[in-house]
Amino acid sequence: MKIDYIVSWICQALFIVALVSGIPLVFAYHPQHAFESVQKITYIIPFGLFFRKLHYFSSELLLIFVIFHVIVELFLSYNKPKAKTDYLFGGLAFVVIIFLMFSGYVLKADQNGQSAALVAQNMMKDSMILKYFVLFLGDSSVFYWKFFLWHVIFLPSLFFLFIFYHAKKVLPKIEFVSIALSVSVISMLFFGMPEDIPFNLASKHLTGPWFFEGVENMLKMNVNVDVAILLGFFPFVALMFYNKLRSKTINILLVLWVIFYVAISLV
Repeated sequence: MKIDYIVSWICQALFIVALVSGIPLVFAYHPQHAFESVQKITYIIPFGLFFRKLHYFSSELLLIFVIFHVIVELFLSYNKPKAKTDYLFGGLAFVVIIFLMFSGYVLKADQNGQSAALVAQNMMKDSMILKYFVLFLGDSSVFYWKFFLWHVIFLPSLFFLFIFYHAKKVLPKIEFVSIALSVSVISMLFFGMPEDIPFNLASKHLTGPWFFEGVENMLKMNVNVDVAILLGFFPFVALMFYNKLRSKTINILLVLWVIFYVAISLV
């Protein structure tokens, strides 16, 4: 079996693990008492910490394997014919994963989660491109409810839809689910989750999710909001229209973008 198929199946399997591990968390999470319910899941509910870690690491691995999947498709399968919409729906699914992980980070409801949400909200208000979508974030009374509904209903549904049109099949074989589950559990044993920072604890450095660092650092450098958004979303747009833009130049630009974004994230 070719590596591009293996990586593709593992991506779908990781999403299944993330989805299934998130189901118990849904019933224990209450958006009106967001931070308190996260702490209850972590420290009080039996196996709550296990399912939270499994959900977190399977999601992180999903994003990593999706990036690997993109690299394989662009460079190892460069001459392989694709349907006209394959890259379009694959790119849309990639965007959905980013928003899924971002909304999950916000739902932690600690200082880092709220800070990331406020940065995103201010970006949308200051942006000529996204200012009309700021209502999706909600006001203070329904803030976490909107993120909760996006995270557990709308975004997963969109991902399933885009993956179905991208891969023509959604449910992976059981052996790939076993691999995804094993890798997620091993990651749980060797790595830690970001700490939850309560609001009564002083914190000098608040951060968003790691994939958001590049955009945040561009804003700190006083880069125009719309420029930062366009730079941040360049690879996703390039992927969506890759069938029309397919060339070595685009591949080189994507590599340069990765180098640029990693560098700006580490500043």
